[in-house]
Amino acid sequence: MKFNLAVVLLFLVTGTALWADQVLFDPEGITPIQNYSVLPNKATDTVLITPDANWRGIVQPGRNIIVKEDTVSVVFSQTTTDPNDFQIMYHAYSTDGGANWTPAQVGTGNCMRTYPHQMQMWDESPFSATAYVYWMERYYPGTVASTYFAYDELTPFQLFTPVVTINAIAYFVSGTVWADSHCFGTGYDWNSHDIYGFTSPDLGSNWDSTLLIPAGSATGQVSPMCDRGDGGYIFLYYGRQEVANSAIDNHYIESTDYGQTWSSPHQMMIVDYVDTLGNVDTLSLTWQGYSVIVDYHTKIPYALAKLDYHKDPNYSYNFGEIYFTKPNGGSPGAWTFDSANPVTVIDNDPNTFEHLAGYPTIGYYYDIDTNIVLYGFCLAFVDTLGSTPAALMGLSSTDEGNTWDVQIASPFLSDSFNWYFPSVSYYLGSNNSVHVVCIKEGTHNDTDHLNMYHISLDVVNDLGLPTPGPYTVGVEEQPVDPAPSGYQINYSREADNFIFNLALPTGGITTLKIYDASGREINQLVNGYLSAGNYSFNWNQTVPAGNYLYKITSGGFTHSGKIQIVH
Repeated sequence: MKFNLAVVLLFLVTGTALWADQVLFDPEGITPIQNYSVLPNKATDTVLITPDANWRGIVQPGRNIIVKEDTVSVVFSQTTTDPNDFQIMYHAYSTDGGANWTPAQVGTGNCMRTYPHQMQMWDESPFSATAYVYWMERYYPGTVASTYFAYDELTPFQLFTPVVTINAIAYFVSGTVWADSHCFGTGYDWNSHDIYGFTSPDLGSNWDSTLLIPAGSATGQVSPMCDRGDGGYIFLYYGRQEVANSAIDNHYIESTDYGQTWSSPHQMMIVDYVDTLGNVDTLSLTWQGYSVIVDYHTKIPYALAKLDYHKDPNYSYNFGEIYFTKPNGGSPGAWTFDSANPVTVIDNDPNTFEHLAGYPTIGYYYDIDTNIVLYGFCLAFVDTLGSTPAALMGLSSTDEGNTWDVQIASPFLSDSFNWYFPSVSYYLGSNNSVHVVCIKEGTHNDTDHLNMYHISLDVVNDLGLPTPGPYTVGVEEQPVDPAPSGYQINYSREADNFIFNLALPTGGITTLKIYDASGREINQLVNGYLSAGNYSFNWNQTVPAGNYLYKITSGGFTHSGKIQIVH
C-alpha cells in the first residue's frame, strides 16, 4: 500500500533552555505518495470541549477518551489563568454522544506537567463508562511531583477522590483496572530512566510501588505502555537503549497475577531497517510513537508503533512510518513475536525512511461473525491543496492485522487547520461509533491554549468496516461461576417485595441487576464498590407475572438465578 501523503517534520529542540517535552513545529518539503482514500468530510460533527487545553495533557502515549453507549469521557490538562500558564488535571463527560460537555477539575492544584491516562473497566455490561484515571502532577520550581489515581464514584457525576500512588515523578503514566478491584499503573523516572509499577488490591485505596525494570547499564529507557486481560493479565511494552546513540530496542514483559510477578524481558523488532542513505530504522518507542491494546478475553496484545531512525529516546521526531505487530505463537504470559516481520501500515519507499505519520492509537471490536476488527487513528500530512494540512487518518484491519487500509477519516475544515495528537476510544459507543479527541489548530504559537475537539465516526458508514456484533448474549446463556467460599447469596419474598441478602468476604466492585425473560435489564439495585460485610437490598417493583432473572457480580465471580412471579 502507498499513500499520497505529505511530510511535515516535528522535532524536539535540544537547547539547554528547553525541556525534552517542549516541541517546535517545523514543516519540511513534501514527499508525495499514492493511493489513500478520502471519507466524507466530518468536520461539521466536531464539538469544542475546551479552548484552553495544554498539549502536554493529550500528547502522551496514554489514552484520553473512553465511551459506553452515549456516555463519553475525556481527560486532559487545562491551562489556568495564572500568568505562568500552570495546568490543572481536568475531566469532561458527555451523556449525549459528544454533543455537550461538562468539565470538572480532578487534579489537586496548579502544576507544570500532568500527562493523564484514562482506563476503562470491562465487566459484564460488558464494559463500564466509569473513568479510571492515572496522572502525574509536577510542580515548579524544583522537581517535586506525585503520581495520582482516581475514579468517578458517581458516574457520570464526576465525584473524584485523588489518591497518591507514589510520592515521586512517574512520567507518562498508563494503568489498568479490573472488576475485582485490582489496579496496576506504570511510569518511568525522567532522571534515572527506571520503570516503576504500582499495584493496588482495593480499587486504589492502598498502593505498593516496585522498581520493575532498572535502567542499569542502559543509556536510557522509554516510558512503558500497558493494557490488561481477564484474570490479572498485563502486557507491558517499553523501549530500551543499551548503548548511547544506538537503536532504541523494543521490549515487553507480561504478568498473569495483576503485576505481582513478571516474565523476563523479551525483545521485539530485532532486525533493523537500513535505507539507501545508510540510516538504520528501528521501531522507536519515544513518548509519542506507540499504542497497545489487549483483547480482554483472549489476552492477545496488539500494537501500533512509529518507525523512527533517531537514536535519542528523549529527543526524537514526532513523525515516521507506522507498523503493526502481534504475537505469532505462545500463550498469555509467554507470547512470542516474529520480530523480523512487522506489518506495514503507513510507509512510502521501503528504501527511504520518511516522516509521514505519528501518534497512533488502536482499538477493536467483534463483527457479527465474531471476527475481530482492529481500528486505529493517527495523524498524517496530506497535500490535497498544495500545502501541508494535517489529516486524521483512519487505520483498519479485518484480518487481525495482517493487512491494513488507510483513509482520511476527517480532513481539515480548510487548508489553515491541522489536527494534532489524536486519542481514540478502546471500544465502540452507540450507533457503532468510535470516538476521537484531538487538537485542531492552524498554528502552534501558543501551546498552552489549544482548541480540543471531539469527533465520532460510524465504523460502518464512515469507515466502511463490518457491522459490529453484540457484545453480550442473553443472561441465561452467559457462563455462571459458582460463588467462592465465604460468599452467600439468597433472596426472600414478602408480598411484592424481594429482599436480596449478600455476604461478601472481600470488597469489590459489585452489581445486582434484574432482567426479564428476554434478557432485557429492568432494574439495577447495586452498582459500585462494596466493602466486605453483609448487605440487604430490596426490589419492590410492579411487573407482569412471569419468569425473571437476577444477576450479581462482585470481585471475580458471577452468580445468577431465576425468580418466578405469580399474581
